[in-house]
Amino acid sequence: MLKSYYDGIEWYDYLIFLVYNCIFTYLLYSLGDVFFNIAKKSLRIFLLIFQLYFFIIITDSFFNFLPYIYDSQYYSYMISSGQYPQTNPENVIVLYYLSLFIGLISLNNPIIYIFINIAIYIIALFTFLKSWRTIFPNNYTAVEKIFPFLCLLFPAGLLYNTAPLSEAYILFGFALFFSGFLKFFYHKKWLPLITGSIILCAFRFQLLYFVLPVIFFLALYRLKTNYMVKSALFISGITLVFLIFRFIIVDEPFTAEKLAELRNTNLENAGQYVYGYASWHSYSDMVSDNIFYIAQFILSPLPIFITHNPASTPLPLLDLIFTFLLLAILVLNFKTIFIHFKPILLLALFYLILFGTSEYSLMDAIRHRMPIVILVMLMTAGPLENYFQRKKLQHNE
Repeated sequence: MLKSYYDGIEWYDYLIFLVYNCIFTYLLYSLGDVFFNIAKKSLRIFLLIFQLYFFIIITDSFFNFLPYIYDSQYYSYMISSGQYPQTNPENVIVLYYLSLFIGLISLNNPIIYIFINIAIYIIALFTFLKSWRTIFPNNYTAVEKIFPFLCLLFPAGLLYNTAPLSEAYILFGFALFFSGFLKFFYHKKWLPLITGSIILCAFRFQLLYFVLPVIFFLALYRLKTNYMVKSALFISGITLVFLIFRFIIVDEPFTAEKLAELRNTNLENAGQYVYGYASWHSYSDMVSDNIFYIAQFILSPLPIFITHNPASTPLPLLDLIFTFLLLAILVLNFKTIFIHFKPILLLALFYLILFGTSEYSLMDAIRHRMPIVILVMLMTAGPLENYFQRKKLQHNE
């Protein structure tokens, strides 16, 4: 069955799509060249990503080969009708108000909304690169050469930016947050971190649980005081989080059974591909299961907890292979990467633990791990460029 957001496309709509293609291509080229100062060769790769995604969407409107993503119905409805879907969770309320403005730009057409999303996604990638150049200028040339190619090969980028979804905005918010994180850690600049945090959490409110601890630990790390005071503040912060979780979120005795009940309640309305029904009777049960939840987060769509044929979801399977290759490069160059990019590794690890233990859907795991995969792409781009240069020298000899 053809996806609902393709309904009603007329022949002249494709001419309008081509006009928007030209507009967005020009805007992306101008932004990349003037504002982000990206090298021409790298910029062409980013523009190729936009054109490739554009072509795939147009082709999919005829042959319907891309997988249908359930959440796309919400955003398609918001753009085409200008109304908020009552069945949708409240965490997209900011995107709803944003969609009123985007609806004007896109002529209330979900397909043009997808093109806008792709442009936002490309700008997010620009932002990641610019933040890298600001902090790691010596490593930037190598990263600028390889990172665009990795983005071109990124299956999750294709899967979740060729449907009317919100991933592009979340990645843009994460790119701003990441830029602020680096600027505060290395240059003690608060404003970019706070701005990026607000924008990121506006697009996905649940990320507040990720952002607030990061800000707290950064502030603690940069605080000019002795270790006794820092230790006291650290313990106070952990206690505060515990109390909030106990009396506001759970509002019941903080037991393994209650936490299992909370997780299982979320799973009941999570649709297809859910995993990880909990039966915890002790905290040791919870810890051992969470280790497997993190593994499932990394390995999705390979099944650990449910029966699923990964070959039936080829793009998610390709994304796993792509992620595995990146992780292999990271492991092989771990010493160098750890020395130069320790804060980024710790940020990615915290994200992995936080969202790996709270995830419960194979397909959502792929979407939600996209930010840390992009961070791994940035960290491994330098070693990859060095490898290609060595091979080139050997070939010339």
